[in-house]
Amino acid sequence: MKYLVSFVMVLFIGLNQLSAQREEIEIGSGYLFSQSYNSSGKVVVVQDARLRKLMEKDIEKHKALGGMTGYRVQIYLSSEPRKARQEAEDIKMKFDKKFPEIKSYLKYETPFFKVQAGDFRSQHEALKFIKSLQVEFPNSYIVKTDIEFPNLDY
Repeated sequence: MKYLVSFVMVLFIGLNQLSAQREEIEIGSGYLFSQSYNSSGKVVVVQDARLRKLMEKDIEKHKALGGMTGYRVQIYLSSEPRKARQEAEDIKMKFDKKFPEIKSYLKYETPFFKVQAGDFRSQHEALKFIKSLQVEFPNSYIVKTDIEFPNLDY
C-alpha cells in the first residue's frame, strides 16, 4: 500500500510538471522568445517586441524588392553578339514546351543572355529539379538570385 501511494504521488507530480512546461531563450538582458506548453494542447508564444519589429522590417524589405533570395536553374548563358539572343529565345521556348508548369526567364545582363528556370526557396529544391533536366539541358547549373514569391496556396 505504501508503494502504491508513493507511485500515485510521483505520477501526480510528473503529470503536473508536463502540463505546464516552459521554454525560454535568453539573449542579452531580456527574454526574446518564450513558449509555454499546457495540457490543453495549445502553444502560447510570447515574444519580445524587438523580435516582431525585426521580422516586420525583413518582410517589408522583401516586398519592396518584389521577391526574395532563392535559387534558379540556369539552362543557358552566352555572350555571342550575333546569335545569343536567338539561341536564348529558342532554348526558352524548348524549355517551356517540355516543362510548362515551371516558369522560365530570359534575361539580358551585359554582355550575357541568360535563360533561367524556376523559383526555388532552397538549393535542395533546385537540385531535385536539375536532375530532371540533365538529358535535355546537360550544361545547366544552380544560381543564387532574387526569385518571385512562391505561391503558398494549399
